[in-house]
Amino acid sequence: MKHLLLVLLALAVAAPTALAQPLPKPQNPAIEKPPSKNPGKPPEFFKARRAALAARKEAAKERMQQFKAARAAAEEKAYQEWHERYIADAPVRVQYGPSQ
Repeated sequence: MKHLLLVLLALAVAAPTALAQPLPKPQNPAIEKPPSKNPGKPPEFFKARRAALAARKEAAKERMQQFKAARAAAEEKAYQEWHERYIADAPVRVQYGPSQ
């Protein structure tokens, strides 16, 4: 009977370790899934946004070039008008010197 108790005791102690599987490493549930900066927004969204920003920047540059060109044309026209009025109002200049 003693032998039977010892065998049963040995089986009771050894059986759980023989059938047991290793447990997974412990994990902190708070850092299981770190929050992303922009959840739910795919990379295509950011690529499209950068492209739109670049397009707006180029359009602004083009508008500024057109504005500068229009302003330069207006200034040139104003100068030409002033010059024509100046020449028209100036007295006739007579050149003195050897005549040909």
